[in-house]
Amino acid sequence: AIVCSEDGGQTWTAPAVVDNPGGSSFPRVAVGSDGSVYVAYYDGGNFELRKYSSCTNGLVAQPIVTVGSRTPVECPFAGHDRCDQNPTSQVVAVDDTNPNHVYYMYGQNAGAGNDNIIVRDSLDAGAPWPAGRVV
Repeated sequence: AIVCSEDGGQTWTAPAVVDNPGGSSFPRVAVGSDGSVYVAYYDGGNFELRKYSSCTNGLVAQPIVTVGSRTPVECPFAGHDRCDQNPTSQVVAVDDTNPNHVYYMYGQNAGAGNDNIIVRDSLDAGAPWPAGRVV
């Protein structure tokens, strides 16, 4: 669940439950400059994103958006000793200067011994997700 405060933590909203339709895993949260809240997670074979309206607008859930399919990173791999701790490591970030520019990054297996970091970005507040770039 997520909660928010508009008065420096003196009072808090009722919890908004982060939907978990398929047993979603390892949520990561980001907040845009417009107050929108984004939750990135994976659900089975997909990376997904759930957007909520700002605290002022009641943390209303928007439809779940599938960002891309998930091909898990093969474990173990150098520098990572916790294979039970989400090696795909999805994360969401919002551009500080444009709340409609949302980034979603994750690790993706690209073949035996070859894992990539994928960066995808949406210029429409997380609605469409063009193909990602390998970095």
